Order: sequence, then C-alpha cells, then structure tokens
Amino acid sequence: MSERKNIDFVGKIRLALLCSVATIVLGFIFILFQGGLNYNIEFNGGYLMHAGFYEKVNIADIRSAFSSTNLSSIEIQEFSDSNTGTDDFGTELVLKLETMDKDVKEIEKEVTTILNNKFGTDAYEVRQASSIGPKVGNELKGSTLKAIFWSLLFILIYITIKFKFRYGIAAIVALFHDVLITIGILSILGYFFDLEISLSVIAGILTLVGYSLNDTI
Repeated sequence: MSERKNIDFVGKIRLALLCSVATIVLGFIFILFQGGLNYNIEFNGGYLMHAGFYEKVNIADIRSAFSSTNLSSIEIQEFSDSNTGTDDFGTELVLKLETMDKDVKEIEKEVTTILNNKFGTDAYEVRQASSIGPKVGNELKGSTLKAIFWSLLFILIYITIKFKFRYGIAAIVALFHDVLITIGILSILGYFFDLEISLSVIAGILTLVGYSLNDTI
C-alpha cells in the first residue's frame, strides 16, 4: 500500500500569491505591448480562405507572390487535416487577412487574382471562404463583455440568496483571479506564438468561470 503524503498547500500561500500576481501583471504588460489582446478575424473583421493546391507548392513562393502587393500583410499557414481528404491535394493552405477598412469582396477578388496570376486558375481549389465585417466583430466584443458581466452579476445574486453576500464577493474575487490569470497567459502566448482570441477561447473562458465557481462553492 502506497505511503500517504501530506502536502502543506496552505503553507505555500505566499508563493502561490506571488506566482498569481506575477502572472497577471506580466500578462497585462504583454497586453500593453500588443496594444490589446490578439483577436482573430471573428472580432477584428477580415477574410479567410482555405485553398487546396493539386500539386505540392512551396509556401515561400506564395508569400513572395503577395509580398509586392498591397496584401503583403496576409498570413499564410499550411493546413493539414486527415478528415478533409487531403490526399486529393499536394498542399493545403489557410490565407487570412485582417482588415478594418476594406470590403471583404474586394479582398477576395484581389487574393484570387494574385493566385491565378502566379499559379493559374486550375492549380488550386477554394475549399472554403469566410468573411466578417468589422462592425460585426465589434458587436461580438460587446456581446462577450456583456455575457461575462451578466454571468458574474447573477452568480453574485445567487450566492447572496443561497449563502451570504460576503461569500458572493469572495466567489467573484476568485473568479476574477482565475479569469485574469488565464487572460494573462493567453496574452503572453499571443505575443510569442501568435495565439489568437477566438469565440472558442471565449467559450472556454466562460466554461472556466463555471468550473471555478463550482470549486469555490
């Protein structure tokens, strides 16, 4: 039978608080460096294309095709998914361009024109294309903040009725702690690894709120 170990978690409270504060502060420093969180096109507005090339294509050649155009800031990433029938294509790419002042239809036309001029119209297939306007992106940001605010408010009201008001305040503080640490880590990852804040990430944060509340209670 394995020997039981007693770990003094309470005794490490100062170390835990130091790590928490350091992570939160460091995260906000990186947010300032980036001028905000690294939102993806769902929030900023832009155009995304998933293209499959029938032959193997060098990504550097595709980047060079855009480098001398007004779409030089386009982000190009190789795509691989065993569930999408990648055997039919030599190379699959995701081309993403964030924009706040251009019409996405014009962007789509410019992207396909550049690819056609470089590789020909029969060299690739547009498997999926999506776009979102900056107005919709701003509405998503507002809706996200409202969702978090109302969630915290109703949590406070519920705990106040069920237990005591001070317990509700303590739960909210704990929730803010967990969320701020998560956002801090996301900002650091966004700075070094270009990790983006998407709707899926927001859903994950709201899920974290639920689990954190359950653990606090």
